[in-house]
Amino acid sequence: MSDRDHLTRQGLRFLLVGGYNVAFTLAAFWVLDTLWGQTIGVQAVYWTSAVLGVINGFIAQRIFVWRSSGAWHGELLKFFVLNAAVSAVNSFLLFLTVTLWGLPAFPSQVGITALLTLTSFFVSRNWVFRAPAETEDESTPS
Repeated sequence: MSDRDHLTRQGLRFLLVGGYNVAFTLAAFWVLDTLWGQTIGVQAVYWTSAVLGVINGFIAQRIFVWRSSGAWHGELLKFFVLNAAVSAVNSFLLFLTVTLWGLPAFPSQVGITALLTLTSFFVSRNWVFRAPAETEDESTPS
């Protein structure tokens, strides 16, 4: 399989897992809101479902997209950092496009999502789930 085919397959798996994870996170939000929303409030429901979504997304991406065998705790930390950064950039870009430039919110979010999904794919591939490169000492027999 060529590098381009491999990249395409990873990209498709990334999008499928992302769609699954959005559905999972929304389902978690619905269940939490239905069971405890009146008691704990919508913000607690949101943040709990968001954390569950990040953990679920990490597991699904690690297994099905990147097929990683690296140290999971380091990857999980990087995955949380990436997701926090993406959320912050998304929020800033919405402020810029909607609040400052007066563009409509939904089309702005669609464009931002497309840009950040592409960015997340490459950051995940090259930083979060990147297999450690062999050093010259490790690859040379003693």
